[in-house]
Amino acid sequence: MLKFTLAMIAALAASPALAQSVCLPRADLVAALETRWLESPRMQGTLGTSAVYEMWASETGTWTIVRTNAEGVSCIVAAGQDFEQVAPPPDGEPM
Repeated sequence: MLKFTLAMIAALAASPALAQSVCLPRADLVAALETRWLESPRMQGTLGTSAVYEMWASETGTWTIVRTNAEGVSCIVAAGQDFEQVAPPPDGEPM
């Protein structure tokens, strides 16, 4: 199944709309992000009890936002290039 996963995810570069339809068991999606794009988790947050959202990114600038539901199915919400870590602004200042 991993070969199929990589092929589907590779298609994201050609079609951003496809990003919304790539859903896999979490372990399969994580393996693809780690091995194909060398991405690692950078941030995560929850949406109530229904989902966990994560941002994955690589040192080369690729990034992926993943939504995982309570059943362990992960979907790519968005993906792109030119990821850059920014420092938070000092307290009270706008970003």
